[in-house]
Amino acid sequence: MTLQQSRTVISVEYFYQRNLEKMSLSYFYEDKQNPTFEDRYLQYLLHVSKYLPFLNHTELVIKSRNTFPHSAGIASSASSFGALALALCDIERSLFGTLTEDYDFMEKASFLARLGSGSACRSVYGGFSLWGTMDDILASTDEAAISLNFIIHPIFY
Repeated sequence: MTLQQSRTVISVEYFYQRNLEKMSLSYFYEDKQNPTFEDRYLQYLLHVSKYLPFLNHTELVIKSRNTFPHSAGIASSASSFGALALALCDIERSLFGTLTEDYDFMEKASFLARLGSGSACRSVYGGFSLWGTMDDILASTDEAAISLNFIIHPIFY
């Protein structure tokens, strides 16, 4: 279950140019450059670049903040990787016209988020989601989460 009022707000400025030789990243948390987080995100971006090859030719500036206290036990890492994966899929869609179907967009975002933090794959959805294969739930998989909002009674929102 996702906490609706606790979220990571992220912006990603990007400059894509095919002749750039490698990715670069500047990362800011709450308006302050954060080398520790920057290194973690750079390693993540290098890892997911095999699924988003345009990243290898992109300069990125990521600015992030939470609507809840960092290190408060509310899975800020999962929230952050979920937000970043959504932003990366949005960039892919903007640059290349891919991921036009909502299901494809969310599935890829969930998959990419999982590569940063396992529980992050659930963070891309609001409400209720499932990560892991279950025989009784069609489309469930270990690779990405799926939304369960369609089977949860609205009283629980």
